[in-house]
Amino acid sequence: SFKTGLKVSPSRSSDGGPSASTVIYNHPSPLKSGIYQVRVAARDDRSGILGSAIQWIVIPDLSAHQLTLSSLIVGLEDVANKSAGAGRIQWSVDKVFAHNTHLRFMTLIYNGASHDLAARVQVYRDGRSVLATPFKKVAQQSDPQRIPFNAEINLGGLASGRYILEVTVEDRSTQKSASQRTEWFIQ
Repeated sequence: SFKTGLKVSPSRSSDGGPSASTVIYNHPSPLKSGIYQVRVAARDDRSGILGSAIQWIVIPDLSAHQLTLSSLIVGLEDVANKSAGAGRIQWSVDKVFAHNTHLRFMTLIYNGASHDLAARVQVYRDGRSVLATPFKKVAQQSDPQRIPFNAEINLGGLASGRYILEVTVEDRSTQKSASQRTEWFIQ
């Protein structure tokens, strides 16, 4: 548990009016493997407006040396400071996306030491598959214990509502597989 304060200044658009601002805050916390509930709350000192969010996370036991995936991170967006040349990536916290956009996502493949990994992406709505890709070979990386896998899907043609994104990775040499799911929404 910790408490901290942030000072946020509203940004201005090119016409001088207020624009929507985004606040990104990170607090690294070394945790042992297990299931955790993360709770976050924020209060605006001026208005007193409160907001909060709760998310369950699973930190896998990597010492078991079994194929596993990190949580799915959805809505990846490059928020690089172009003038400083420093790139940063943020992702969608509310997991709400507009029609006819693209959903970029990633996961990390842990203990994928085999050079024969393949991944498949599926999207479900109301328990039915509405989009599925065939298994495709995962590009090899210099660190086989932590392999990033990212992709994007076109949301064109999908109706408003709740969806489930599922990524499955197979190690074809050992016949082992691992999957990860997350829910998201189209407005």
